[in-house]
Amino acid sequence: MKTILTAIFLLLIFLESGAQNPDTIVVSQIHIHHEDIRFGKHTYVIYTKQSPDSPIQNQTLVQINVHQQPYQGKQGIAISQIWHEKDTISHTAFSLLKGDDLSTLQHHFWWKRTAQKIALDYEHQALDIEGNATEIQRQKLQQDFGNTLQSGHFFNWHADLVLFPLFPLKENRVLKVKFHDPGLGIPTTELYKVIKSEPIEGIDCWVLEYTLPRNMGYQRFWIAKKAKEVLKEEDSFNGRFRYKFKMTVSE
Repeated sequence: MKTILTAIFLLLIFLESGAQNPDTIVVSQIHIHHEDIRFGKHTYVIYTKQSPDSPIQNQTLVQINVHQQPYQGKQGIAISQIWHEKDTISHTAFSLLKGDDLSTLQHHFWWKRTAQKIALDYEHQALDIEGNATEIQRQKLQQDFGNTLQSGHFFNWHADLVLFPLFPLKENRVLKVKFHDPGLGIPTTELYKVIKSEPIEGIDCWVLEYTLPRNMGYQRFWIAKKAKEVLKEEDSFNGRFRYKFKMTVSE
C-alpha cells in the first residue's frame, strides 16, 4: 500500500512539474508551417503613446507585400516594406528568402534619417553601402556582415510579422529563435513565450511575448490562430508604449 501511495505521489509531482514548466523548442526549418504564409498585401498602422491613456503620437503607415519570386530556378519569398510618415516615405526594405528554410538570400534597406542605402547579398557574399557612412561605420558593417556569413542559418528579424504565424505556437511554449536584423550587428538567439490565448474582437489569438534585454520592457504579439496573421503588437519600453494594428483591407 505504501508503495502504491509513493508511486501516486511521485506521479502527481511529475504532472504538476510538466504543467508548470513550458516546453522549449529551438526553432529551425523543420518547425516552419510553410502552408500558412499569407501572400498578398498587408497594411499596419503604428503609433506611440507616453502612457496607455495619453494622446497618439508619431503615426506611421506600413505597407507590406509578400509574394513568390523565382530565384536561380527555385521558389523564393519576397517581402517588400514601405513606411510612410505624414507626407513622406521614411523607410523601405526588401527581403528575399529561400522558400524551403526561410533563410535570407538578399536584404536591401534605406532609412531617410540616415540617408543610407544598404544592400546585403548573402548568397554571393556581397555588401554595398550608398550614402554618407563614415569609414568606421563601413568597417563595422563589413565586419558584422562577415561574422554573420559565418554564423549559419538565421531568421530575418525585419520580417517578424510575416514569420511569427509560421512558428509552432502553443500555449506555455518557449521558442528559441536565432534572429538577425540585417545590417544591424550579428545574429542572436532570442526567447519568445506563448503566454496565453486571448480574443481580439472575437478572433481567438495566441499572445507571444518577448522580454527586452535587462528587463527594460516587452513586446507582445496577438496572432490569429485560424487566419495565421499578426493582428496587434504592443511594445513597452521605459514606460512608453508603441502599438501596431493590422488593417482589414490594403490599398
